[in-house]
Amino acid sequence: MISIAILSAVFILISARQTGIIKVEIWLVMLLGALAAVLTGQISPYNALKAIDFDIIIFLFGMFTAGSLFEISGYLAYNQYRIFAGIKSSEGMLFVFIFFCGLSSALVMNDTIAIIGVPIAINLARRYSVPAPAMLLALAFSVTIGSVFSPIGNPQNLLIAVKGGFSNPFLSFLKYLFLPTVLNLFILFIFLRLRYKNDFLSQQQKHAYVPEKKPWLYFLSNLTMAIILVLIAVKIYFSLNGKEFRL
Repeated sequence: MISIAILSAVFILISARQTGIIKVEIWLVMLLGALAAVLTGQISPYNALKAIDFDIIIFLFGMFTAGSLFEISGYLAYNQYRIFAGIKSSEGMLFVFIFFCGLSSALVMNDTIAIIGVPIAINLARRYSVPAPAMLLALAFSVTIGSVFSPIGNPQNLLIAVKGGFSNPFLSFLKYLFLPTVLNLFILFIFLRLRYKNDFLSQQQKHAYVPEKKPWLYFLSNLTMAIILVLIAVKIYFSLNGKEFRL
């Protein structure tokens, strides 16, 4: 009963942490929940420490660090500009935006794209004269859907990949989840297009803002992305040949 009470309190605090006068960070809620479980004897300090998977912690630290680099260097913002520069219609923009965010989140984690994508979504809404809520909904749903088919798309997938005993998590996720992910991204586009059917008719664009990129950090971002892709390819290669390669 105590465990259920602690878990319920954590869920309630997470749901209400940004409402009212008091604002509580999610990490603080989780920390308080963990301390409550230890102090009430629901788990011993030794078992609590033993339950921490430092491989996942280090990986998440690295991915969030890479995500911060992509943000401050202007890497994703500038490449977003390059992708959308030639798209004339707001309908085409919505389609490309959904798939760009969805597929990108599978590679660099949906949290990263969610953070970086907000100013991009608002900028595109202004440029194509479409409602900002429509673009923000497209961002929120696409990063959630798109992260599904990759073991590094979100922390939950990573935990499943590490603890699930997969011989090749990248290929396993891709094999079973890629087509459902793409299908759901199409459904998302159709839903938003119908929901905002009168707002995606314009063929005119306003002047496109060219994001600034910092040369040295932009080069480092390119290098980081190349390393991520190479490591994924090496992991898949070793798995296919029955060899162990920790990633």
